Amino acid sequence: MKTFRSVVRWLNGIMEKLAYVFIVFGMFIVTLSVVMRILFRHPIPGLTDIVSLTTGLIVAFSLTVTENNRKHLQVDFVREYFPPRLANAVFIIMHGLAVLFVGLVGSRFVGHFAKVFTRGDQTMMMGIPFWPVSLSLLIGLTVYLITMIINRLLVILTRKEGEAEP
Repeated sequence: MKTFRSVVRWLNGIMEKLAYVFIVFGMFIVTLSVVMRILFRHPIPGLTDIVSLTTGLIVAFSLTVTENNRKHLQVDFVREYFPPRLANAVFIIMHGLAVLFVGLVGSRFVGHFAKVFTRGDQTMMMGIPFWPVSLSLLIGLTVYLITMIINRLLVILTRKEGEAEP
C-alpha cells in the first residue's frame, strides 16, 4: 500500500506542476494577445480556442490538487454540528457517494473520449483536435479517483471510534 501511495503522490506532483504550467501559459497567452491588440491592432488568431483548451488542461491536472488540500465545506459543517458517531456515519456515506459519483463521471468520460477520438472532433477556428485535452481530462479523473479512494480509506481506517474526521 505504501508503494502504491508513493506512486500516486508522484503522479499528483507531476499533475500539479503541469497545472501550474498551463495556468502560466494561459495568463501569458491572454496577456500577449492584449499587448498585440494594443501595439499591432491584431490579437492572436484563435485565442478563444487556445484559452478554452488550456482551461480544460488546467482542470484536468488540478483535480488532485484540490483533493489533496482537502478544503471541503461539508467537513467543517458536519464536524461542528453533528455528534461524533453520527458524523462518522455521515462521513462514510459522503465518501462512498463521492467515490461513486467520480467513478460514474469517469466511466462516462471514457465513452466521450472514444467518440471525440474516432470522429476527429476539432475546434472551430484553428482546427485543434479535442482528443489530447479529452485524454488529459480522462487521466486527470482517473488519478483523482485513485487519490480519492486512498484518502477515503486512510480516513476511515485510521479514525478511532467516536472521533470525527480530521
